[in-house]
Amino acid sequence: MNDLSNFDLNKVLSLRIAVNSDSVRMANNNRDVQESTPLLDSDNSSRAPLPSVFQGRRLACAAILLAESLERIAFYGITSNLVLFLNKNPFYWQATQATQALLLFMGVTYLISPFGGWHRQVKYYTIWSRSGQRRGPEATRRFFNWFYWCINLGAILSLGCVAYIQQNTSFEAGYIIPTVCLGISFIVFLIGRTVFITKPADGSAFTNMFKILGFAFCSQKPKELNILRNKPSLLDSAKVTYGGKFPEDKVEEVKALMKILPVFFALIPYWTVYFQMQTTYILQSLHLKIPYIPSPNTTADSNKIIFRFPAAWLTMFDAVLILLLIPLKDRVVDPMLKRRGLLPSSLKRIAVGMFFVMWSAVAAGILETKRLEIVKTNGTIDQEFGDVTYFAANLPIWWQVPQYFLIGISEIFASIAGLEFAYSAAPKSMQSAIMGLFFFFSGIGSFVGSGLLAIVSLPNIGWMSTKDFGNINDCSLNYYFFLLAAIQGLTLLVFLIVSVNTKGKRLEL
Repeated sequence: MNDLSNFDLNKVLSLRIAVNSDSVRMANNNRDVQESTPLLDSDNSSRAPLPSVFQGRRLACAAILLAESLERIAFYGITSNLVLFLNKNPFYWQATQATQALLLFMGVTYLISPFGGWHRQVKYYTIWSRSGQRRGPEATRRFFNWFYWCINLGAILSLGCVAYIQQNTSFEAGYIIPTVCLGISFIVFLIGRTVFITKPADGSAFTNMFKILGFAFCSQKPKELNILRNKPSLLDSAKVTYGGKFPEDKVEEVKALMKILPVFFALIPYWTVYFQMQTTYILQSLHLKIPYIPSPNTTADSNKIIFRFPAAWLTMFDAVLILLLIPLKDRVVDPMLKRRGLLPSSLKRIAVGMFFVMWSAVAAGILETKRLEIVKTNGTIDQEFGDVTYFAANLPIWWQVPQYFLIGISEIFASIAGLEFAYSAAPKSMQSAIMGLFFFFSGIGSFVGSGLLAIVSLPNIGWMSTKDFGNINDCSLNYYFFLLAAIQGLTLLVFLIVSVNTKGKRLEL
């Protein structure tokens, strides 16, 4: 009797264990269907090393990178020669107006990024794949290395082909190509949805953020309820545990965002200098001696030119430098530093990038000072681009290489690290919104550049002349470059001081 009872009891226990195991397994399966793992996850879980950080996600990554390359072809195809386009017939815009228009255009394109996070159905750069495995910060770092590599691949293809067609053939054909590339990019993105899984919508991150901030600022600061808990902050008043009406995890996400925003603000001067590469640097190029190949037929018009080096091509120096250095960084430098425990944090790399971009502006200012001296002492040479004549200094355009080199080095540090920081430091539910904010602040940097240009063009300051169409020989563009360098240098100094003072906290330098 006892043996039989023990036997029945054992059967019952075994049956319960089996049922519980099946229930757990079914729950996990249901959870996998309802939830999803981001394309790149910043969770640093201790798992066995995988053969590749991208295994199981190659199609998703490839679709994103291809779509981004095509989109960048379109973007640089529009922006690379827009100043030259606005200087010519029928517009004849002045140099300051054309440059401001381009800075405003680029600012708008980046400012609309957060609206992808505002509308919960849309995700920017945090597309979710079908893989349920976690890859950790190594995947995040490597993905954004190659993501930025594809951005510059698109830039090279656009500058090498489209910019040449625009300057030497026709702007009409030169603008049709970017339109086609943008359409193909959209199609690739739509097809790529078959390998993406979007995260189930759980409300707008920005809407929740504004509600929490509004509630907290309209409420009294909470009192400390327990001596064992940390001293409550103003935002804690929005938590249910302190008499608010919002879940604790949502309030903590907003608090995390408040810690990330100062870094984004610190990057605004960086973006202001960065966008000069496609605006005032190009304007400076048009007023330097650009190489050309004359017609070999001596009996024909001796002034006929069969090839002129496109002014926008020098921007390719920056892109080529990045294409060469990112694989070296990803495959050799970073692994070596990581093995020795010397791999710098995202914030340290951002600081280094700020340093290099500051010296890019200084180099541009020094070159412009020398260019103006040559114009004053030796006069100018005529350079024709279509129906527009630029009065250039007899100084080779190759003197611009140092400023492009420095800005390329700065991108490898600050821009890539900024993308990585924005993704990794963000709470999982706010990753798409914060990535949008990252690009939003870069757009603000472009607007700041346009605003500063408008200020220094005021008659009381008079750094930028408004007497002619496109030419800058009566301007003091060098002062503008030095002003940008000073602003970036001051920002870098404040960034370093704040980073040192916050050492040991979550956003440690």
